[in-house]
Amino acid sequence: MRVRYLGLFIVLSFAPVLAIAEVPCDFKGISVGDRLSPGQIMAKLGFSSFKSNPLRSNSAREAALISKYGMTGAAEIEDWEIGPHCDATTCRAPGVKVGINMNSSVFVLFDKATYQIQALDVAVNSSNWDDLVSILKNKYGTDWNVEESDMQIANLQTKRRTPVHRYEMTHRTGGVNKKTGDRCELSAINYDIILEHGDPLGLYHSVFEIKLVSMNF
Repeated sequence: MRVRYLGLFIVLSFAPVLAIAEVPCDFKGISVGDRLSPGQIMAKLGFSSFKSNPLRSNSAREAALISKYGMTGAAEIEDWEIGPHCDATTCRAPGVKVGINMNSSVFVLFDKATYQIQALDVAVNSSNWDDLVSILKNKYGTDWNVEESDMQIANLQTKRRTPVHRYEMTHRTGGVNKKTGDRCELSAINYDIILEHGDPLGLYHSVFEIKLVSMNF
């Protein structure tokens, strides 16, 4: 009898650890904590070729885009115009297909010296939010905390504001990179910023983020 209870105690004690270990930290095989070159990152995202350190728009055009869409929106438009590209610390891959023919734009942040993947964002049109949530729960489990709030999204040109209901999901346990032992935070939001976007994904973006839990302290 004593042996039976000891076995039950061991199972229960390790259950939370096992649950966390089962949650991955990757998107399409790119996991935070991995060390991947820009070429390896883009290959996993489906691109055999990409641009390195491309030139950005001239200052006049950049200023015009910022006046219409803000700094974030202007940069996104340029990313789509340039196509898949990387610089010293980031890779940006517009046009990655996810789910059932869902268009997305992927951003990967890595360390310049070690190539360690530190963060990864996947943006889709907000009309695909329900499909995105289903995918996330299927891959990363159902243990999410959800916060709700109301917000307004503005059009910089017309000054029109659109009221929306915002959902922000945060994974309660986070995940683990089984190869490296690194931990990650997982989160998703159905409306990312307070300004309308101007890129091919559409006016409103939902974003899923995987972020490395750094031990550099």
